[in-house]
Amino acid sequence: MLQRIIGHTIGAIVVFVFLVIFAHDPNQTHTYAIAAIIGAFTSFFWPIVIAFILARRMKARRQNEIDASVQRSMADQNKQ
Repeated sequence: MLQRIIGHTIGAIVVFVFLVIFAHDPNQTHTYAIAAIIGAFTSFFWPIVIAFILARRMKARRQNEIDASVQRSMADQNKQ
């Protein structure tokens, strides 16, 4: 339920932004159609984009932890 609400909100914001960008276009029907289609795609695909971003952040954080662990091990070996 929350995912749908967030998706519709993001889609509505995208539609609004594209309508503002295309406001000077004399063919209003074409403008509304493009904005609505882009907003619909955005509201449908936003979980995939967010999951991709979060997965990259998690992978980077894990790699940083591994690098820190290796640095600690190397420092311990150099002390001995």
